[in-house]
Amino acid sequence: MPLVAKRKTRHASKNTSRYRDVRLESMEKHFRLVLEGHTALYKELKDFRTDFREFQNETRSNFKTLTGVLNDTRSELHAFETKTDANFKAILEYLSRIDDEIQDLKRRLTGKADVERLERLEERVAHIELVVKKFYGKNSN
Repeated sequence: MPLVAKRKTRHASKNTSRYRDVRLESMEKHFRLVLEGHTALYKELKDFRTDFREFQNETRSNFKTLTGVLNDTRSELHAFETKTDANFKAILEYLSRIDDEIQDLKRRLTGKADVERLERLEERVAHIELVVKKFYGKNSN
């Protein structure tokens, strides 16, 4: 083989090798960029998971707190209803005793003026009793 041909072959081989090295370096740079992108995405995903877990824990804690407050409110409401029912029953019993006393006094009284006064008092007590029963009936359901 002539010397010129050998030089051209070596030169062509050298260019091909150089071209291949340049291409490999370029590919390596691209792989590094892809790897950096994956690393950044992984970090963001990891941060998102951490934030999401914190959000879940806060939400659970808030729901537990709200559930506790709701249960306390229900207990307080039940206690209030029980106390109110007892108060209304006591009022009705008291009014019933007053009515019994009025009936007893009616039997004993002889004067017309006293009987009329007592009847007006009886009407007022009956009206109060009606109002209490009406209100108690609405709230006892």
